[in-house]
Amino acid sequence: MAVDYNAKSISGMLWTFLEKGSVQILQFVVYVILARYLTPRDFGVVGLLAIFIALSQVFVESGFFKALIQKTNRTAIDFETVFSFNTLLAVVLYSLLFAIAPFVAHFFEEEVLVILLRVLGLTVVFNSFSIVQRAKMAINFEFKTLAKINFIAFMISGTLSVLSAIFGYGMWALVVLTIGKAAISMVLFIYYSKWLPKFGFSQDSFKSLWNYGSKLLAASTIAVLYKNIYSLFIGKYYSVQSLGYFANAKKLADTPAGFIASSFQTVTFPVLSSLQEQKEEFLVYFMKASRVIVIMTLPIMLLILVLAEPIVAVLLTEKWMPMVPLLQLFCLSRVFTPINTLNMNVLNAIGRSDLFLKLDLYKLLIIIVVLFFTVGLSLEALVAGQVFVSFISFFINAYYPGKLLNYGIGKQAINYGMIVLISIITAIVVYFAVCRIDNNYIMIFVGSLFFFILIMILFKAFKIEEFLQVKNRIANKLTFFS
Repeated sequence: MAVDYNAKSISGMLWTFLEKGSVQILQFVVYVILARYLTPRDFGVVGLLAIFIALSQVFVESGFFKALIQKTNRTAIDFETVFSFNTLLAVVLYSLLFAIAPFVAHFFEEEVLVILLRVLGLTVVFNSFSIVQRAKMAINFEFKTLAKINFIAFMISGTLSVLSAIFGYGMWALVVLTIGKAAISMVLFIYYSKWLPKFGFSQDSFKSLWNYGSKLLAASTIAVLYKNIYSLFIGKYYSVQSLGYFANAKKLADTPAGFIASSFQTVTFPVLSSLQEQKEEFLVYFMKASRVIVIMTLPIMLLILVLAEPIVAVLLTEKWMPMVPLLQLFCLSRVFTPINTLNMNVLNAIGRSDLFLKLDLYKLLIIIVVLFFTVGLSLEALVAGQVFVSFISFFINAYYPGKLLNYGIGKQAINYGMIVLISIITAIVVYFAVCRIDNNYIMIFVGSLFFFILIMILFKAFKIEEFLQVKNRIANKLTFFS
């Protein structure tokens, strides 16, 4: 049976990829420029605060963003309740960040963290004003507007950040980028949204949304901890410069993987939520999306792994070469990111945020154990531990989709098997084809061209259905899914 919502899904996917792609290109350009002007220490110092800002943002959203999308009988008071609660909570959390700033600076022995945390903490307040507007746009599949807002916000904040770096403001260029995007996005969401901020509160509405959102809040808190706990330990037990290498290697690997994962999550969550009562259509959509996401992720990550050394040398200059082995390990880890995200998205879409929370608790436990055994070894050992955790997480995340939809780890592995085999063979062939080339620019050009030509030939030869469909849709007005 054909999946409903195809038109909305196609349009949403196009605008989401346009948004994410355009912003990712801008982010990549800004990132490269900043890396050339700033030092690993600059990135490391600002990276020390990532966990504090991320945790605050998670508490501000409180799971209500997805709760509003998942709820099918939402009312006006639901939106007003979320806005009122989130705004008040944001002010409280910023006050807390302001108060603990001296203690954070003392812990890391970096006095500049006092003012940095107090300024960066304002992003939490700015973001709280746009949560309801973002949710309403996602509910109504207004991805074109979301694309416009995110592109404009990053274009302006990115330009200001680059100018700050050029004029010698060092790490403050990174602060300008973060807080500038949050402030500009807030203004644009209020301007473009058909819903103006309104204060109102309903206890019944809060309880209804909280019942679902509280579990996502706990799960998101755990996710932030295991995504940022490494930075916390590296900043404390290694050098700030080492954290700079770690953060930028992670950033470079996260750029394509995060782009694909967030693009699919943005569109598939409201679509899957709409199909939660139609099990057959739900499963068909999920299976097709999961194969497409593997086709888009795996080849790119393997290509970056093979060409990591010339990529870092050309884009970031020689001062960043110590991050090459970290980047290669992160590429292996991020191979699993988009499909893990999609598997977890299924649980949210069907309203099982309790299972989402349970799985994240399991993964946090694994991360703590792995971190315990690797933190005293080396940066490379720490990142290798992340590869292991990502691999194990694939099995954990696929458990409940298998139990609830009969599409578990075994069927998923079989479904992706040929795609994985073709991608690995292509990466090995390309490595041996370019490894003796001395010029970094030629190695990147020849390696990339050869890789994509070879993998497209193999995908076509082995009749990988989703690849052929995507190829035809791109040729026919850039649409996805038949």
